[in-house]
Amino acid sequence: MRHYPTRARQIDGAVNGLEVDIYGNAKRPTWAWFQGIKTVVDDIQDVPGTLANNGLDFEYGTRALYRKVDEPMIANGDVFEESKLRREVVAIHPGGKVYPLHAHVSTRHKFLGHQPEDLVRFFAALARQHPMSFESLLVLDKGRTIFAAAKAYECKTTMFDTEIIEPYVCFSTGVDRASHLWFEIVLPSCMNAIPNYINKRSAYRFTHHRALALEDMLDQFTLESTANIQLDITNMVKRYVSREDRRRYFGRILWDNRATLYQAKIAGESAPHAPDAMTEEKYAKYNREIDELEHWYSHGAGQDQQCRSGNVWGALNAVLFWTDHAKRSRDVADTRARTNSILQGPLQAIKRSAITRAQALAA
Repeated sequence: MRHYPTRARQIDGAVNGLEVDIYGNAKRPTWAWFQGIKTVVDDIQDVPGTLANNGLDFEYGTRALYRKVDEPMIANGDVFEESKLRREVVAIHPGGKVYPLHAHVSTRHKFLGHQPEDLVRFFAALARQHPMSFESLLVLDKGRTIFAAAKAYECKTTMFDTEIIEPYVCFSTGVDRASHLWFEIVLPSCMNAIPNYINKRSAYRFTHHRALALEDMLDQFTLESTANIQLDITNMVKRYVSREDRRRYFGRILWDNRATLYQAKIAGESAPHAPDAMTEEKYAKYNREIDELEHWYSHGAGQDQQCRSGNVWGALNAVLFWTDHAKRSRDVADTRARTNSILQGPLQAIKRSAITRAQALAA
């Protein structure tokens, strides 16, 4: 039986100050992983104002990168020469102030079409075609990555009477990674989020080796229904799993990500071939995290819905709740650190593994 809150407490390390009652039942988090950081968008069509209000009034650029030349010492000091293959990435702010971003790119790297202004202009153009609410506009990793998300009102769906799914259009770009455009499905009952199909692809990817034309991207993009994700969810709901199967599912996800979770080798003669072959300390942590996922299966927000009981869909949401809200992080106060990890780091890999294995289990 699910107990309801009588006295709330907070879990150390959880994002959003995740609250649970004395029985361990989690309250519904306030935000999805990409929300919760102040975003000021009074009018998305006011591109300069939106950029300035959210710290995006800068441009990416490059400057010469110098390397030390191995020459005999001379009277005036060391000798440096300009690299012919790499350049240093900088952020150029109003007034011409230049700040290094501690990233190096090839001389073929192009930022035309991949600038913060281009990201905002894309959403401004999209908002003229579809009803949208701008939810997030973030600068991450000290300016190396920017991210935006807007809720698409036309595609909201309810499944199994209680499971609401809301699609968000997401766009990210950065100094040393390709620009990506995709859907993120948010479940309001628990604020878990799942990357969704877009035009039958997992995401559009645009490399920096060529300029990105805004018109071409808008021509390729279609605001689709959530039919594909609904089919996956239906299959997961229909697939019953026992407690043993569920724990095995959790264990395989953790084992997939053993290099980042437990610093375990994944190749070579000394690499552990199974979880119990890790050190005693790492194996104990592995089992604790399976128990933690099992806890969120029973006590995570939204897990009391009938459509999540005893099936793959409930098990997947236990993992998503852990990655998006409950997993302890080193820098508890930095919400952007979790956002950046889900966007392009270890938490993204855990979510991808959970989704892939859930789809295979339900097939």
